[in-house]
Amino acid sequence: MKQHVAPISVAISTRHRAAALARCLDALAQGDVVPAEIVIVDQSGDDLTQQVVAAQPVGPTVLVYIHHNGSGLCVSQNIA
Repeated sequence: MKQHVAPISVAISTRHRAAALARCLDALAQGDVVPAEIVIVDQSGDDLTQQVVAAQPVGPTVLVYIHHNGSGLCVSQNIA
């Protein structure tokens, strides 16, 4: 299946939701049109989210992982 890469970025803010992030990334990767970039801002206190991102297959979408020790949705959205 040939995927079309859309010139957009998707920003995902997460905190202690590694399994939900894995499902989200899988769903984004299955589309006929995929984003050029996905930026994940993680505010978790563990490394499970980072492991999910590292386990993603290499594809046309660039994954950017950012860990931030603060908390708050607005903060993570601004970082992304």
